[in-house]
Amino acid sequence: ERFVFTMLIMITIVVWLFGGSALLLLIPHEDQNKNALHKENQRLSQPKPRLLSSSDTTTVTASVRGNLGPPAVVLNSGQDWLKDRWQAASDMHGTAIKGSHWIELTFDREIYVTKVVLDWEAAYAKNYRIEGRKLETTASSTSTTNEEWNVLYDGGADPSSYEHKKLINVEEHGQSPGVKTKTPLHIVHTVETSSLARENQNDNDNSLQVLRIFIRRGAMGWGVSLWHIDVYGVNA
Repeated sequence: ERFVFTMLIMITIVVWLFGGSALLLLIPHEDQNKNALHKENQRLSQPKPRLLSSSDTTTVTASVRGNLGPPAVVLNSGQDWLKDRWQAASDMHGTAIKGSHWIELTFDREIYVTKVVLDWEAAYAKNYRIEGRKLETTASSTSTTNEEWNVLYDGGADPSSYEHKKLINVEEHGQSPGVKTKTPLHIVHTVETSSLARENQNDNDNSLQVLRIFIRRGAMGWGVSLWHIDVYGVNA
């Protein structure tokens, strides 16, 4: 009751000082309510991110064939240590093929990427970029454009920075059969790119059709190796 009485006194004072029009300051404007409702409806109507990378809609190429499975195995769910992972190595000792490497996923349509999950083997990498670009369609064929890659994530950035920690989550499990010491069989990097995708869904410059993992160097000295790549997002 004291609160209500106090509010009535404050309203009386405001009206006395500024006139009846001051009451409009205390009442939510109809346009504000409409705008808030419109924004909420837009949020609810946005499609939910889903898995977009599959062997039916995606082709995979890489800088090297490697000594194990072909690049396309990264779209499968197999767990065979020899057949179901791509590895940039020249032999079964994991000898690295020199230089930086890349693996590319080309989708059958333009997409916005919200999350990329990289399931590395023990021969994982930290210093890599996730980047994307469009395809240019001509009358005779479809080819990649000459535009620069749009970087979604850069593992070469300061790993202690807040921005870096916010984007990536790392989980490890299993034991590698090729190593006697305790070494995980899977090192899973979940990289969130939702802020870029969702905030720019109306900006065609941020959609992509080719996604590339550009690996500057491995973290363990062996040729880098990937079990799976899962790409989540929405159609552009």
